[in-house]
Amino acid sequence: MIRNLCVLEYGQDNQQKIYYPFKGILGFVIKQGQQLNINDFYQDVRFDQDQKQQTKTKSMMACPIYEKEEIIGDIVISSIQRQFKKYDELLIQIISQMAALHFYQYSFQEQNSMTCEALQ
Repeated sequence: MIRNLCVLEYGQDNQQKIYYPFKGILGFVIKQGQQLNINDFYQDVRFDQDQKQQTKTKSMMACPIYEKEEIIGDIVISSIQRQFKKYDELLIQIISQMAALHFYQYSFQEQNSMTCEALQ
């Protein structure tokens, strides 16, 4: 089950954008729980047509972040120049696992702090 999911993105102009990605590429990755490597996403029918007009991206990789069996986030990397290779897919999987570990450690520390405060 996916709860309170949003994406924080910084564009080329360094403007912060927040949106809820339950359609397009991110929606597919989140709903299916699968990693994607799209070499030409202008040709990919899953990509939101409105966003195609706002970007110069050539290729994109996306990978879900799991904590136990639950998707807690998503990592997306895009390129305006090159296609991603097999080793890039392995690298994003490793980054996803490291992010999941850090999220887990943070939530454990928060829970531990709240328990200590409650006992005092």
